[in-house]
Amino acid sequence: MITDIGDPRRVHAATGILAAFNGAGVLDAADVHVAATVGRLGGEQDEAVLLAAALAVRAVRLGSVCVDLADISHTVLGEGDEVLDVSALPWPEPSAWLSACRSGALVTDGGSAPG
Repeated sequence: MITDIGDPRRVHAATGILAAFNGAGVLDAADVHVAATVGRLGGEQDEAVLLAAALAVRAVRLGSVCVDLADISHTVLGEGDEVLDVSALPWPEPSAWLSACRSGALVTDGGSAPG
């Protein structure tokens, strides 16, 4: 949990679900800022999709290449394998979350040309 107001991992401008996950120590400042910027550039406003984007950024930052949305709420660790209490966080329901990502502006199946 990020409790120090001066902690550089804390994003003071974060709101909603990204703020909750940042405050809990799940998301670092870089995760939140990249997801918010990509969402703004891509026209994505669904908080669940932005959370998935932030978790994808986090995964790469920590050395992975993917995020299992169906399992992440049970497997997420802090940096350096720190155990975080994430049970009180507003995790999206996995099937609805995946559906939101699939229909969101930031995800494509690669089958259609842009524009």
